[in-house]
Amino acid sequence: MLKRLIAAQNRRNWHPYSFLLFCAFVGLMRGILEIMLQGIPLYNSDIFNFVPFYVLLGLLLTGVLSATAGVSFQTVQKSLTIGLFMGLFPPLFDFILFRNSSAFYGYYYIWDFARLPYAGYKPEFNFPAGETLAIWISIVFCGAYVFTVSRSVVRALAALVGAYLVFILMGSLLPMLVARFSGVMLASVDAARVTETSTLRALAFRIAFYQSLASVVMYIFLRRDLSRHIIRRALHILPFAMLTLLGGAAVHAHATVLLQSTLIICVSGIVILAQNDYFDALESGGHATAQKFDIQILNVLFFLCLVPLFMQNNRGAVAAAVVFVCGVLYNYPLYRARNYFPANLKIEGVWGLSAFLAGALTEPHTVARPEVVLAAFLVFGGWSSVSVLKDLKDAEDDQRSGARTFFTVFMNRGKTLSQIWGILRWLLIGFILIPVGVAFTMVPSLQASLLGGLTLVLAATFWFTNYRLAFQLQLILVSALIGFWQAAFWLRWITLNP
Repeated sequence: MLKRLIAAQNRRNWHPYSFLLFCAFVGLMRGILEIMLQGIPLYNSDIFNFVPFYVLLGLLLTGVLSATAGVSFQTVQKSLTIGLFMGLFPPLFDFILFRNSSAFYGYYYIWDFARLPYAGYKPEFNFPAGETLAIWISIVFCGAYVFTVSRSVVRALAALVGAYLVFILMGSLLPMLVARFSGVMLASVDAARVTETSTLRALAFRIAFYQSLASVVMYIFLRRDLSRHIIRRALHILPFAMLTLLGGAAVHAHATVLLQSTLIICVSGIVILAQNDYFDALESGGHATAQKFDIQILNVLFFLCLVPLFMQNNRGAVAAAVVFVCGVLYNYPLYRARNYFPANLKIEGVWGLSAFLAGALTEPHTVARPEVVLAAFLVFGGWSSVSVLKDLKDAEDDQRSGARTFFTVFMNRGKTLSQIWGILRWLLIGFILIPVGVAFTMVPSLQASLLGGLTLVLAATFWFTNYRLAFQLQLILVSALIGFWQAAFWLRWITLNP
């Protein structure tokens, strides 16, 4: 019977949204059933948090079944949508089979590995009988699926072990780690029961964020070619992550909240890199590593990362949303600002500003300080100007494709690339030396001299003839310069608050 069911599912066309919609349906419907059958007073936001859980669960099981069965992740997901429906059954099992209309479901938060629900059954830790039965049916389904597809007992056993570890990770290990590193120490059941509901709800949002973040990582892992492409271009994301940390340093942000803001900026960078690869290839007729379905899935996963931060009232989420919106305007054919000067440079400036604000807005009562506002304007102006370096390596290709960048505007007027760059490099050197002068008025001379040395090394790259290599070095050096200002801000806070 299972073989016929799998064969029927394999005849279906795979679509990127089908799997995600099944996850959303199961998560939302599970919340409704818990309210209706078990009387659990869930908020709407609590129910939404079920969706990232099922997305990550589905992606992890996709990885396990794809690896053990030796089939593509798309093929696995056609049948896995059946298994995802088991998420609906715990409230039904408890209500009908076990005559329990007061069951409660949740994560294992307690930092105690000895009492972890290894068998999936611990009612006192939110794992009632209905949940246990559904977990083990799902695990057995994974083993049966792999055996049906591969006819290998060894592969089926590997799938059983992998599925079991996935459920342990999702229900216990990940929540324990997030609670631990969020400063919510729950050493016992009694401690969990006396913890304020607001604290536990905030913890649930945080878990949902990290589940969504892990979903991005897991999806990229499933798409090996895409993961290699993103790793090769990871330096493009580094300066923006450093700007977020700089914004947090400027306002003395809470480390845990700042980490989340930095991670969401990194996720937005991954999404924009994939968009850029796909739409650049679409425009030029070349080969794209990222496919259309990658863009669709990553956009949804970014949204799932963003929502828990909004629920926590992390204002950095608003800045991250601006980054994503500008990414669409920059890459998508509907506007394609990448090809139009000066819109391309201004969007780069907004990206830099938004990354800085993603960190600075985590402390809204401090962000209005004059030096922070000045830093924000300097970031916008500086990023709009220095981002012209990105177009240097692609100037000749851009001219052939008809894109309007700073360089192609003047090249189309008869100037050579060397002539344009010969003048522009001196203007940029004067611009990047301004922060060095500011540093001598704010920090000790030795530290300011270090900044000056890094700036001179950056200026030296302006004479490299290999523009692509120069740009890679510039990304590293710009990140180092931002790191200097991070240290300067943190040292100032230490001085003010010894």
